[in-house]
Amino acid sequence: MPTNPNLWMLNLQFSTSAAAISAGRFKAPPVTPPVPPRPYFNYSQVWLKYNKSTSPLPGWAMDELSPVNNDQIVDADWDWCSTSDATLNAKVDDFMLVRLAPDFDPNGGTLRCAVVFGRGRQGPLPQHPSSRQSPLSDASYNAIPLVDTASTDFTSWPPRRGGVGVPWIWCVGKFYDDPSVDPGVGAHYSFNLGANYKPVVGNYLTYGHDPTVIVTGGGHR
Repeated sequence: MPTNPNLWMLNLQFSTSAAAISAGRFKAPPVTPPVPPRPYFNYSQVWLKYNKSTSPLPGWAMDELSPVNNDQIVDADWDWCSTSDATLNAKVDDFMLVRLAPDFDPNGGTLRCAVVFGRGRQGPLPQHPSSRQSPLSDASYNAIPLVDTASTDFTSWPPRRGGVGVPWIWCVGKFYDDPSVDPGVGAHYSFNLGANYKPVVGNYLTYGHDPTVIVTGGGHR
């Protein structure tokens, strides 16, 4: 394992505005300036990178889906990377988090998040597609293309950890290599994230986002 794996976080905000609900989209990313001022957690559809030492790894960096306490994730510990319309260039043994923040007070609402990795996209596959459907793996090195935070019954969906007024945060897992890809060549993955928000009163609200991830370092397992 590399001495210093990178920890990436996709920061997303969602709204109950009529436009957001109609489009099924998270809030738009910032337009200008190229790197906006802190706090970066105030922006949606952005990639952030952990700026502290990862040797040893922080306790919330887990090799499987796990919730993260909000007080463990502080804006000052994360640097700006890019808006998420740009491809994330990660490497084997890196970790990914997702942070879903409402721009309102949900007052007890619950949220379910699902992440789907794949190779599919409109048109031909990229130059270096992976033979695996996902860079995530289980203990037996079986690819995990779908990560879901709860069952379909919204009463079992996880509440936010830390109380009302804070975001939902999960560590999605660690990126594994693809032996079919030459070392140093990035394996391309599509990455889709969807969320269902259930307010205390009212109907489900759904949101989706689809950035792209390249994981470099295959072929050495």
